[in-house]
Amino acid sequence: MSRHYDIAGWMHVASGLLGLVSLAGAALVFSPGLARLDMGMPMDAMVLGLTPLELMLGMLVFGAGLLVLLALVSVITGYGLLKRRPWGGSTAIIVSLLQLMNLPVGTAVAAYTLWALLSKEGKVAWAEELAAR
Repeated sequence: MSRHYDIAGWMHVASGLLGLVSLAGAALVFSPGLARLDMGMPMDAMVLGLTPLELMLGMLVFGAGLLVLLALVSVITGYGLLKRRPWGGSTAIIVSLLQLMNLPVGTAVAAYTLWALLSKEGKVAWAEELAAR
């Protein structure tokens, strides 16, 4: 099972880095278009005291922040699995449950990690590896 923990750890690291690179690429591709969004919008229309452009930019920044946070947590989780940190297994289970909704890569990573850590053999092997440290 030790090999499965290494594979799951590298999968978490890779999916986290892939998420960061994808987000950076999307920001480079779509940011020039954001500057033109306010053209033709009535600026006197206010929602929650914000113009439509300000509201949309705020939602984009919030969403991007959540994606960056999830990607960084995935990389840290992969590190925890690779180095057999005591918190690595529980963090991997939590992150995997969140990544189940991240189709298709996150779902594959999550399914493999949950299988490796929650199967009977996986639980026993993880406990043995932590005890051996």
